[in-house]
Amino acid sequence: MTPLSLTRRIYVTVVLCSWWLETLGLTTLTNSYLLKGENQPECQICHSPLTVKHILIDCICFSAARQRYLGVDTLKALSENVESRNVVASIKATNFYHCI
Repeated sequence: MTPLSLTRRIYVTVVLCSWWLETLGLTTLTNSYLLKGENQPECQICHSPLTVKHILIDCICFSAARQRYLGVDTLKALSENVESRNVVASIKATNFYHCI
């Protein structure tokens, strides 16, 4: 991958993450079950419903990444106060980057 295409991928990821969080609060990982007629996925660690909010705000397993990159405790604060690059870094740190 060339640096330009890598930069483009990061840019597209940031734009999509921002749009999903601010507009819909969903991703393929958390909402594809609706189209497939399957049960809602669960967090493999704490067995809560797997949602964007759970991954970025609630899950205790990701609290270190949340504190390091986000420093907020609501999706509203996340969309208003956190730079997009920090959201991407948090998603990468929790190994969900490849799922969106």
